[in-house]
Amino acid sequence: AGFAGNDESRNRLFEILARNDVDTSAVITLANHKTTTKTRVIAGHQHALRLDEEDLSGVTDRDREALSDAVLAALGVQAIILSDYGNDAVSTNLCQRVIEAARQSSTPVFVKPKGAEVAKFAGASVMTTNLSELVLASGIAVANADELARAAKSLVKSLGLKFLVVTQGAD
Repeated sequence: AGFAGNDESRNRLFEILARNDVDTSAVITLANHKTTTKTRVIAGHQHALRLDEEDLSGVTDRDREALSDAVLAALGVQAIILSDYGNDAVSTNLCQRVIEAARQSSTPVFVKPKGAEVAKFAGASVMTTNLSELVLASGIAVANADELARAAKSLVKSLGLKFLVVTQGAD
């Protein structure tokens, strides 16, 4: 689920998804936007650079409501993943509506926030975050395993999560 522009990138994406029997009914096409694209530059066998083209600046509350409605209409799946890229597509309203509907149907919700804005994911089943995001979200500095555990437990409790996965590698 998400937003796509009315352009060639969207068409290519939909072709790939159709070939793999992926339902696109929860993808909202925005007439005056470009589809987000991510281009990776590889040097030898090394990922050297990623170029992102993205602009959701004109997304309206009506667009976000349409996305929320489309996601709710697509429920009935085995699990839901909400991944926030910090582009304002994953609104608090969408998150809370989806998490509540999923809870009622015993569907697990896996979430990946971007930065410190985690409150909108309250009640999710599982959250994955990196160490720096955990520090921002919990407000607890982490310099050792005990502080890591304290920050993680604090976040689990404050958001009502069942599980929290914290990656400690490169952010």
